[in-house]
Amino acid sequence: MPDPRDKKLMARNTNRIYRLNRMVFLAAVLVPLIIVACSETNIEVIDPTVDLDTDDSLPDGFVADNRPINPPTSFEMPCPWREVPDPADNPFLVANLGPDMIPSIDQPKFVSIKEAATMLNFEDVIVCEIDGIVRAFPERILLHHEIVNMCWDTADGPKYSYLTYCPIVRTGVHFVHPFECNKPRRNSFGVSGGLYNGNLMMFDRGSRAEAGPPDLFVQMYGGGVFGTCTTVDPQFTAMSWMMFKLLYPKGEVLSEDTGMVPAGGYDFFEHPYDFHWLSGDYWFPLDFDDDRLNRLEAVYGVLTPGEVRAYTIRKTNYVANEQIGGEDIVVWNDAGLGGTAAFQAILEGVKLTFEFLGRESHQLPLYRDEETGSIWTFDGIAVEGPLKGKRLPRATGMRSFWFAWAALYPETSLFIPGG
Repeated sequence: MPDPRDKKLMARNTNRIYRLNRMVFLAAVLVPLIIVACSETNIEVIDPTVDLDTDDSLPDGFVADNRPINPPTSFEMPCPWREVPDPADNPFLVANLGPDMIPSIDQPKFVSIKEAATMLNFEDVIVCEIDGIVRAFPERILLHHEIVNMCWDTADGPKYSYLTYCPIVRTGVHFVHPFECNKPRRNSFGVSGGLYNGNLMMFDRGSRAEAGPPDLFVQMYGGGVFGTCTTVDPQFTAMSWMMFKLLYPKGEVLSEDTGMVPAGGYDFFEHPYDFHWLSGDYWFPLDFDDDRLNRLEAVYGVLTPGEVRAYTIRKTNYVANEQIGGEDIVVWNDAGLGGTAAFQAILEGVKLTFEFLGRESHQLPLYRDEETGSIWTFDGIAVEGPLKGKRLPRATGMRSFWFAWAALYPETSLFIPGG
């Protein structure tokens, strides 16, 4: 028979452990709140998880109506960035399908966040912005179409651009182009069906009607394989759906009403490339193979005139204040809501050094610069402090699987947080 005194002793010890754990938990929660409450910012910065609700009003600077215009990228990729060997004698160029066999979206429709009701918080979207208009392109749709040709009704008149997405590499790149709008079959781009080091190659549909082969473009080079090269001003970023709808509550979202819905619909959990993403490897020929990381590890690559550098995207919050090719760059990775972004860290001639501050009440990450104490959002807008209303120029960068980034930019340096 167990001794009753042993049961009492065990119960007493269990209560003591429970009280100790509760004190540790309360200290972990309350101390950051007390510190934040004593700070000078008017934005409530908290760390505990709260119920996320996009219907609440957000501080000035978060909502699209109050956003300063996005300044030009700090470095415009030359076109082409790299020369690609002639496709006729190039073992690293693979042609799987013919032109336009993967159908691009040439007459896209856009809906509000509330109308995009099937989206899940953790899903990725590619975000594009022109003259204060912000659009999200769900990855679940891009997986089946790869290119969206579109027009933007701006204050300066209609502008044409095309968003490209490579599901093999999982890279989204947005190009603003001088084509006229509303001529999708002539002035537009299509999926060529070819891959270079696994990366999407698109073709200029207008050039296809002329003598000779069509003009081909490698997505991650932003430029031509042969023929003329006219793409300009690439802009790109990827983030979670939750991050997007909190940062851009009035943003536009690519509609699933494409007129080409695949059998089974746009299902993120069952798409044509899930086997590849889950395989842990890549089996097509590569121009260069770098074993510093697993081939299918995601990185965010930053391009400057003098250097290219890759940043690992892991479930870690970090801020990297860097010099890349002589350029002052800050890169921040948010594991909470999901997203990576890079900016030029000089504003009006002043070099800024950033740190992660915490999260506001909706869990949006906030950052603070050491020089002025101003508080910045994930997309590089100051919402509090001496620099309130200012916006950091975005650095030129893109998300990619490591195998493609390393093959296309073999001289890349590599940043691993804590490494």
